Amino acid sequence: MAKQCTRLLVCTKGKHCSANDGPSVLKKLRRTIERCELDQFFKVKKSGCLGYCRYAPVISVESYGFYYGKVRESDCQEIIERHLAKKKPLKRLLLPSKKSK
Repeated sequence: MAKQCTRLLVCTKGKHCSANDGPSVLKKLRRTIERCELDQFFKVKKSGCLGYCRYAPVISVESYGFYYGKVRESDCQEIIERHLAKKKPLKRLLLPSKKSK
């Protein structure tokens, strides 16, 4: 049985995310997934504003309904490993749910 593909949406078009390395995070995620040959497990897409501007840049883990904020290129490998192995959020980057924001 095939595993479900995890969609990672990276804000690159929002004013704050684009100014705080959102495009670089997107490129790093894509390169890391490609280098590790994990295309069947992860799909990375560009996104507009995700509504967490003060935490820019932001990644939405769409399959699980949570968001990471203040993500740096150096966090990309850990995010991928966490979701491949454990499917649990990386707490140090996890943002509050939109309801409690």
